[in-house]
Amino acid sequence: MSSRRELLFGLGAGALGILTAQMERRIFSPSSVLALPPSPTIITLDEVGGAFDLHYGDPYDLPEVTWGEYLLRTTGATNIDEACAICLEEDDHIPEDLDELVDDEELVLSVVGRMETSTGGAYEMLHHLDLGPRLDEGGEVRHFVEFIDGGCPGNDSLGVRVPDVESLALLQNRLDELESGIQLARGES
Repeated sequence: MSSRRELLFGLGAGALGILTAQMERRIFSPSSVLALPPSPTIITLDEVGGAFDLHYGDPYDLPEVTWGEYLLRTTGATNIDEACAICLEEDDHIPEDLDELVDDEELVLSVVGRMETSTGGAYEMLHHLDLGPRLDEGGEVRHFVEFIDGGCPGNDSLGVRVPDVESLALLQNRLDELESGIQLARGES
């Protein structure tokens, strides 16, 4: 399920062009993060097919999960002994060192909570802000922020996507108006 929120009604084309140019210089400047006052919340951007997926934190940094945590989360057990017993009943392999980190990205992503990923962090940070009205259907809207809650069946991940540079500029402008302290900065793709 996803929802869209339109950004800034009634902004004339000329004003949008000026705002976009200013915000684009600010967001895409190589020193954009360094030039801003220190902020506890920086969302990095990763361009995907012309759109931008927003991340809070390093998009390539997976949460750390040990084999013991993995077993607890996948079995639903309340303690490690119970988790191991469940695995033995199901003829599953039990790793020798339960404190060792799981190094398989797919296994980690299958058990981490929705908020533990960089895209989940961006969703959690932005979804409650007044960015504009919800636009779930109808009408053509060009500038919006899309909040993604489970992108497809069997996927419970969270995300935030902005379709273009103009929407990104409008989002930064709105975040500034709200005095949120959130700064958008270009991340490495």
